[in-house]
Amino acid sequence: MRKFEGTLAELAQNKNKNIHPLLQKAHQDALRSQHEELRMQLEEYDALVEGKRDVLERLSLTDLPRALIQARIAMGLSQKELAHRLGLKEQQIQRYEANEYRLPILND
Repeated sequence: MRKFEGTLAELAQNKNKNIHPLLQKAHQDALRSQHEELRMQLEEYDALVEGKRDVLERLSLTDLPRALIQARIAMGLSQKELAHRLGLKEQQIQRYEANEYRLPILND
């Protein structure tokens, strides 16, 4: 977060005359968007860890993968600990979560 904030402040102060203003604004807007997304993710993570958020408030099956990730976090389990409990490798849990438990589509 601090790096995003520092970069944004730096961009606001140092107007590079070699870069078109619209391109500079697009760069700043993209960084602001990423900064906001990261801030929201960190708030959600903190709320889960502190028990301030109900993991099962989502009832849709499409939200189930995200709820599984949130439940792991709320339980205080690392990906490594979950993998151990399930008899899997940590990298497999990382892949599952990175893809939100989507299964690969197999071609015939």
